[in-house]
Amino acid sequence: PDLPPSSVALISIVNFSTTRAGLTGQLLAVTIQHEKPQLEERKSALLAKEESQKVELNKLEESLLQELANAQGSILENKTLIESLNQTKKNSVVIMEALTESQNLQASLDEERNIYLKLAETGATLYFVIKSLSAVNCMYRFSLTSFLTVFKEALQAKASSGGKDRIESLVCTLKVLLYESICRSLFKADRLMFAMHLVHGMHQKCLMRVSGSCLPDR
Repeated sequence: PDLPPSSVALISIVNFSTTRAGLTGQLLAVTIQHEKPQLEERKSALLAKEESQKVELNKLEESLLQELANAQGSILENKTLIESLNQTKKNSVVIMEALTESQNLQASLDEERNIYLKLAETGATLYFVIKSLSAVNCMYRFSLTSFLTVFKEALQAKASSGGKDRIESLVCTLKVLLYESICRSLFKADRLMFAMHLVHGMHQKCLMRVSGSCLPDR
């Protein structure tokens, strides 16, 4: 919104619109929760543990500064303070090692989660393709909630047991289910247009090539 400078200084503007990156992350979380719930639980627990370790480390640093500020006389002769500093240092080293181990484990979990990234990215692209249909007809407006319903329905479909084959199968299932779902909401005259619009939105790079041939994926 257009606001005067005096108001901008007092108001924090929050944009709640759906972004491609945000939706990709949300769809990835939904997929992992369905396909490998234990993986999402481990990641959530790991993040909570990492945050608590960071808070504890911050408290140790504040305690150290407080003790130094309240120290009486020569610091080198204050045995109580030196012992406290040494203990704080040991605790800090232990926490830093735990944080490093936690980050390494989190990177390993992210590699496992990224196996399903293609499905999440495809879903995000499909959502923005159907969202742009409102430019064709103001009646063609589809909510994120209805899209998530179709996305979760695609996850329920029978497919290969795992790996890349299952991801490819789920991607194809999602495209078919979404196409059929949207077509039921369109005028008959616009269904062919939607099919072309869907192909264009999903394979822009291929269609933008002027020379050579490029066949889009299924």
